[in-house]
Order: sequence, then C-alpha cells, then structure tokens
Amino acid sequence: MYHTNDMHGYVTESEDVIGLGKIAALKASDDDAILVDAGDATQGLPIASLTKGADIIRLMNVAGYDVMAAGNHEFDFGIDILKQNVALASFPMLGANVLYNGSPLLEAQTVIQKDGHRIGFFGISTTQTATSTNPEGMQGLYLRMKSKRQKNKLHP
Repeated sequence: MYHTNDMHGYVTESEDVIGLGKIAALKASDDDAILVDAGDATQGLPIASLTKGADIIRLMNVAGYDVMAAGNHEFDFGIDILKQNVALASFPMLGANVLYNGSPLLEAQTVIQKDGHRIGFFGISTTQTATSTNPEGMQGLYLRMKSKRQKNKLHP
C-alpha cells in the first residue's frame, strides 16, 4: 500500500518531494498495490489552485489512485467545486462525517479487493476542518462527530 497526504499541488519530483511520476511507477510495478491519499491535494501550488484542484485530480487519476479522504483544503473552493472534483475523480473521495444541508456529501466508505482480500477504507474529516479552511467553502456543511460525551454533535 502506498499513501500520500498534504500534497498541496507538489506533484513534480524535487529534493524534498517524491513526485507523482514516481508514485505512479511504484503503483504500476505491483498489481496488488493500493494507492491512497489522506487529503489536502487540491489546493496549494498554482497547478492546484489555478484549476481549483481539477488538474491535481486528473493527475491522481493517471497515477492510479484507488481512494482519497477529503482533507480540509478540498473544501477551499466551495461545495460546487468539491462536487466537480469528486465527479472528475476515477476513485472515491470519502468523508463519512461530512454533511451538507443535513445529508451526506461524500461516500462514507469503500472496499477494495486485492489478492483475495477485502480491504475497507473510510474517510473522516477532523473538527478543525470547520475553522482551518475558507469559511465560504463551508457554508451549509457540517462535520458530524459522536463521542461518549457528545452525542451526535454537529460542528459548523
């Protein structure tokens, strides 16, 4: 399994960055490999921000990503852009606790089968998402959190 997170548009190889080309080659070299991302890919460098994440999603498609959890910056450009990026992705973007106008916005989970094994993935956005991204992108969005102390509290 290969994992990335917090790419923020850093897709080309450098001294500090492995690059999506190398990631794609690693994935392609192993038929049983699974490539996942934990979010914050679609905002940052100009290649990400100028296309509101669409070019990053296209590159992730080519690299062979299997699943992604939505990070706080996937919400930076608003719900409509997030929905466009989700539709553009050839992999599910997950957010089990993300509600929009009271309904689930993203898929909660997915199961990938490799080498006879079923591997489950789910995405959870942190409560900090509500305050660590562009507030305009969060309108109508709630992060459902449930704990023993807080029963089904919504965090705007």
